[in-house]
Amino acid sequence: MHERGQAGLPEGWEKTDMHLGWKTPGGDRVYTDRLYRRDLAAGKVEVPPHQGKEGEYGGLPHLAIVRGKDGAKVEVKAASP
Repeated sequence: MHERGQAGLPEGWEKTDMHLGWKTPGGDRVYTDRLYRRDLAAGKVEVPPHQGKEGEYGGLPHLAIVRGKDGAKVEVKAASP
């Protein structure tokens, strides 16, 4: 989740102490994202939108890392729009 603005995530999402740094191709500014976590049951999972803004720019969720509980195999499929 971008650390720009307030994420406004629904209840149940926990902020971790982990961060991810990235930059745009050819860019020299490094952006920092905060990683959040949530335990979810099997089934359809929707990543909530980022509600925060900083000036004219908004943040966005852009990556989901999925891990099965206790090493269980997980299958992930992107939803159709």
